[in-house]
Amino acid sequence: MQEMFACQDRMLREWGFDPMAQAALRRRAQPMKDVGEWIRPSDYPIGKLRKGSDSLIVFRLDVDPNGVPTGCQIPRAYTAEGFDQTTCELLLKRARFQPALDREGQPISSYFVSSVTWIAP
Repeated sequence: MQEMFACQDRMLREWGFDPMAQAALRRRAQPMKDVGEWIRPSDYPIGKLRKGSDSLIVFRLDVDPNGVPTGCQIPRAYTAEGFDQTTCELLLKRARFQPALDREGQPISSYFVSSVTWIAP
């Protein structure tokens, strides 16, 4: 377990976060709306729709102390090319959060990890 925690700390540092501060959060970044509203069926890339392409995108949003995403990374994608860029563009535009709170209750930068499944209708 100790090695797993050390690995997690290294990962958080690589992402630009202080592992100790993240471990002590009073509250993690929480979506202000239903996550399902961030990407809509009408957002499906037309070229991918014609091909019937599907995709599963795992994403991480960096969230600033105001609850605004400042970066989007795709650590894993099971997809035809192009869904990752569309996913990040839409998430950065639409996602908003109640910011993470540090142990004193002050807003702090943090992150949010989830996934999007694109399924051709």
